[in-house]
Amino acid sequence: STIVFLCLLITDTIVACQCGHANDKFHYDRAEAVLVVTVVQVEDLWTPARKTAYYLREKYAELTAQYRTPELRPRDTGKRVTFRVHEAYKRSTPEEVVLITGRGGGDCGCPVEVGRTYLVYQSPANRDWYDFSICNGTSPIETAGSRLASVRSLGPKEPLLPAAAPRRFVAPALGVTLTIVAAVAFL
Repeated sequence: STIVFLCLLITDTIVACQCGHANDKFHYDRAEAVLVVTVVQVEDLWTPARKTAYYLREKYAELTAQYRTPELRPRDTGKRVTFRVHEAYKRSTPEEVVLITGRGGGDCGCPVEVGRTYLVYQSPANRDWYDFSICNGTSPIETAGSRLASVRSLGPKEPLLPAAAPRRFVAPALGVTLTIVAAVAFL
């Protein structure tokens, strides 16, 4: 006798990255900046505290009959990546930048490793989305040969801005010395 098993998978949402394909000039034109960088640090933003807060908001929505899952912003669940910049195109950038990407696995986030070098196309500033992803042409430098050549032919290399050094100020009325770190906003 033959036994047939039928499996039915029911889900609310299926997440998949659907970028499409574009040429190098398209990615270059859409980017805020194009950078050759090395990863210095990767920080996971989807922390236990954020997971717990999201879970509690989701349960509250169920209990109050709102039947609406709280919205997750991609920047809340992704990764914060600190890069050392080697080359910059389209705009001057600091020697070190911090950008956000997704986790990968369907959200178009770019997998990155500390110590590895990448060609990064930084997306225009957007509070609710990633600064770079696999959809905008970002890739490891080892696989970016023709893209890097294209970037170098499309525009001149821009100067790197020096890292901000701590500055000390004395507040005479208070007799207090303050150390202030000047931050360069890279938006």
